[in-house]
Amino acid sequence: MKRMKVNDKNIGGVVIKDNDTYLLEDNNLLNNLTLSKTTLKIGKSTNGHSHENEEEVYFFVNGTATMTIGDENYPAQKGDIFLIPAGKFHRVKNMNSQECEFVCVFQKYDRESKTAVYKKENKTNMKENNYRPLPEGLYIGMSEIEGNGLFTSKELKKDDEMGISHIRYNSDDFHSNYIRTPLGGFINHSETPNCEFYECGAYLKMKISTDINAGEELTVKYTLYDPCKNYVDANE
Repeated sequence: MKRMKVNDKNIGGVVIKDNDTYLLEDNNLLNNLTLSKTTLKIGKSTNGHSHENEEEVYFFVNGTATMTIGDENYPAQKGDIFLIPAGKFHRVKNMNSQECEFVCVFQKYDRESKTAVYKKENKTNMKENNYRPLPEGLYIGMSEIEGNGLFTSKELKKDDEMGISHIRYNSDDFHSNYIRTPLGGFINHSETPNCEFYECGAYLKMKISTDINAGEELTVKYTLYDPCKNYVDANE
C-alpha cells in the first residue's frame, strides 16, 4: 500500500544524490507531482536554474538560507514558503553555520532531461573580475550585539587574513576619510574582540586576533573618530 501521509522529517522518498553539496531525496508516488527534499550543506549553493513551463513551491523546514527568485534575494528560515513562477530563475544559498533543509513540490519531470535550464557562469568574466563582497566562509546574520553582524561558517585561526575592510578616500563626505567595504561595514564592536584592523598603505585590513569557531560572530574594538588610531602599520 502506498504511503500517502508523510512529514518534513521523512518524505518517504529515495536518495537521488548525496555529495558534498547536498542530499537530495525524491518521492514520486503521485502520477504528476514530485515531492522532493534537499539538505543543503554549510557554505554550499544549489545550481541556479529555471523551468520554462513549470511552477514550483519551496517549503523551508530547518535552518536559514538566501532564496533567490529572479533578481530578488530573500532571507529564508523554517516556516517560510516561496512560490516560483514558471520560467523564473531560482537558487538557494546556505552561507550559514548549519545545514539547511527545504521541501519542494513540482511537476514531475526526468531529472536527466533538459527540462531544467541551468544558468551558466561566464568563466572569462570570473577570471577578469574575481571580487567577492566577503571572504569565503563569512556571512551576514542577526547579531545579539546590534542589528546585523559578521559571522563565520568555518573555523578561523589567529592571524588569518580576512582582507580589506576600509579604503582611504579623502573627502568630507566620509567619516575619517575612509570608505568601508562589506567586511568593515557589518562587523560589530566588542570590548573583547576576536579581530583587529591594521593599516596597509591606502587601506585598512582585518585579521583574526584569536581563534574563532564556526557560527561565532566576528568583532573588533572600535576606536572612536579615528579608524587608524592604535593600529600598527603592516609595513613596519
